[in-house]
Amino acid sequence: MSLTNQVSELNPKLYRPQDFLISDELTHLNAGSYGVVPKYVRSARIEWLDKIESHPDLYVNDNITQLIKETIEPLADYIGANANDVVYVENTTVGVCNILESIGLKAGNVILITTVTYVGFRHTLRKFKETIGIEVVEVEFDFLSDDALVKAFEDTINQIESQGKKVKLAIIDAITSLPAIIQPYERITKLVQERGGLALVDAAHAFGHIKLNIEQLKPDFLITNIHKWGFGYRGQALLYVNPIHHEKIENMITTYGYKANTLHKKFQWPGPIDFSKWYSSKSVLDYRKSIGGDSEVYKYNHTLAVLGGEKVAQILGTKVYGERDQLGYMTNILLPVKTEVEPNFPKLLEQFILKNYDIRLRAFSFKNQYYLRLSAQLFLNLEDFEKVGNVVKEVLDSHIAEFQASSKL
Repeated sequence: MSLTNQVSELNPKLYRPQDFLISDELTHLNAGSYGVVPKYVRSARIEWLDKIESHPDLYVNDNITQLIKETIEPLADYIGANANDVVYVENTTVGVCNILESIGLKAGNVILITTVTYVGFRHTLRKFKETIGIEVVEVEFDFLSDDALVKAFEDTINQIESQGKKVKLAIIDAITSLPAIIQPYERITKLVQERGGLALVDAAHAFGHIKLNIEQLKPDFLITNIHKWGFGYRGQALLYVNPIHHEKIENMITTYGYKANTLHKKFQWPGPIDFSKWYSSKSVLDYRKSIGGDSEVYKYNHTLAVLGGEKVAQILGTKVYGERDQLGYMTNILLPVKTEVEPNFPKLLEQFILKNYDIRLRAFSFKNQYYLRLSAQLFLNLEDFEKVGNVVKEVLDSHIAEFQASSKL
């Protein structure tokens, strides 16, 4: 779903702090990291916890195949995929590791990423580089425009091919994390596949945030977290595998599903875990529907991120990084830091503000400048963003010396 032109008046009916368990003392603007769970979804999971304990063998063993099939079907439909091609995994990192372990990487294979690819995946690729000898090539990332980014991918692929090599696989962000920007991932996916590479879409931030249509996109692989923006629990994620790859993809937790004849059988049994998080996952869709549906949630969070970010930038005398139609539920605000600060300034700033003001936010560095990443969500309103802007201004005006070289908080 395009979010362009959906900035409007905030619907007061979508301001719903009463639906969440966030502490009254905390102003929480970092839902983009670990998500938030509504009371409705929590209750659904508790029901499943009780049901499982009423007859453990029945729900952990006997009925597992049917229960996973029933619960994954509406989620697969929500992301525009065939349920036979979608399995539960714990998170995007687990999904990516499963793919990389299964595609037969060899010495000299080229993996294409960008300069803002998720750091955890970089460590995963480092392991394959050190143990197998793959080559990792980065696309220099700038968000000037979608066209410029697609061209940067094309130019990098051309350069790789001019050396007599081919891209084995590209990790393509649907929405980047730091900075948080919606990407032209459909165009990049098509480009990579047309040039003979495998396209793995990192859609960690996509579920509940942008409209996915996997059957139309047809990537080789896609992984998305439910917990970040879908109101699910940590440990709820979906891995899509294109049918042409089902046979080769294996669960890296090698157990009863090894070499099974369906993708579901390969992934349904990771051992005896707490299955309540998967069995209750449909409740995230029910909650969204109960408060007005996807379009209302999209509109509220996008509008709040855009207007809230612009308000904070106005207070700080800076600007928002990214155009309105590149922003989803997160906004990136330039910090007016003119002096030399500690290398770990972003983390120091986060912790100082949390300790002294009970505000949780994300700070980061990008291209030699510092930014805030603020996440909109239904328990926040414009007053919360204005509060954060005033606090950050006060901290930078009055305490910047404490963040300079060798200072200690």
